[in-house]
Amino acid sequence: MGIDKNLNDKLSPKAMQTIVEAEKNDLIYAPIIVLMEILYLAEKGKLNLSFGDLLSQIENSINYEMIPFGMEILKIAGSLTGLEAHDRLIPATAQLTKTSLVSKDRALRKISVKIVW
Repeated sequence: MGIDKNLNDKLSPKAMQTIVEAEKNDLIYAPIIVLMEILYLAEKGKLNLSFGDLLSQIENSINYEMIPFGMEILKIAGSLTGLEAHDRLIPATAQLTKTSLVSKDRALRKISVKIVW
């Protein structure tokens, strides 16, 4: 799929490298809530991208798997504290899939999940 050129300046070099390497070799899990946040930012003009194009790229990529809300994620999210309710879903997904989380959100560092930034 490749990182959208408009996102290059939004990512740290380490985050960019991690995603590029994962796109070559691994499966990348994306919680639905992350796509909703991207949609919101695109609609507000804070991200210059076509949300429809992004969805098409994800659908056609073998490296991305969308993770919907489900009971297991809700159970994990319910055990996380110190975050807003919707922000718990992202680290809960990382815990469920036993993967690292690419994020610059410092509040997530309190959660027991590996953060890459």
